[in-house]
Amino acid sequence: MNYINNRLFNNGATPVLTGSFMQGERHESVSDKFKPTSAAMVAQVMADHGLELKALKSGNARLDTYADFQRTISTFINPNTEIVSGVKPTIIFKNNHLGRGQSEVIFGLYRLVCSNGLMVCVPGLDITRKIRHNGDTYINLDNAVREVLQMSAQVTEIVQKMQLTTLDATGAQRLIDAALKLLVPVNAVNVRHTLSRIQRDADKSPDLFTIFNVIQENAMQGRIAYDIVTTDENQVNNVRHMTVRKIKLNSEKDLNFNQEFFSAAAQLIAA
Repeated sequence: MNYINNRLFNNGATPVLTGSFMQGERHESVSDKFKPTSAAMVAQVMADHGLELKALKSGNARLDTYADFQRTISTFINPNTEIVSGVKPTIIFKNNHLGRGQSEVIFGLYRLVCSNGLMVCVPGLDITRKIRHNGDTYINLDNAVREVLQMSAQVTEIVQKMQLTTLDATGAQRLIDAALKLLVPVNAVNVRHTLSRIQRDADKSPDLFTIFNVIQENAMQGRIAYDIVTTDENQVNNVRHMTVRKIKLNSEKDLNFNQEFFSAAAQLIAA
């Protein structure tokens, strides 16, 4: 455990290590060909690339026998590198323990001023690598991390273009609409939100990247309400008042929303 802690946490911030994250054994139901990626191995690979563990989350099991073999999504950050001012590269590692699909290494971003974790998704730019649980898993993971980090230059260019793109009110509304489309049911009415609320002076810039971050941060907090109207057999309308839940960090919803929202934002880059 001390070795793992020393390799993972150089900045003193220690996420709670789950049983699934620490798991280095193969579950009895999995084929002998399946080679797990242990926490010690992950720690070594990430440290070799200057990455430290920032956050992690493991899934919940229905049966106790599977409790420590759940998929884990962990985020690693390079504290000494910035792709642009105040934005650091991250690696998101989705690790499977039960032989159901391959593990994944994904490139992401971390904005320091608001602690925003951002996913990158741009057509034509493959920022994900999949890891097979056979052969030399150390080499498989190391190669995947290396290849994904090589996307930094291309991602930097995209972020810089976003920073140079000024959004007017119409453009900002298009971005808000894109976020709402991802989070609110299509049959919702009377949608209320505070997605454009600015919380700090650093977010007052009218550029695409800043406005994108403002909306993303508010959306992650679930600052959206709406109504669902249904009609009963007597043709009486019933209104249910609903709210969008806060998106849990390092969850599947976190990854999916942020990837799709970044893709929507990138489409607004000025030609």
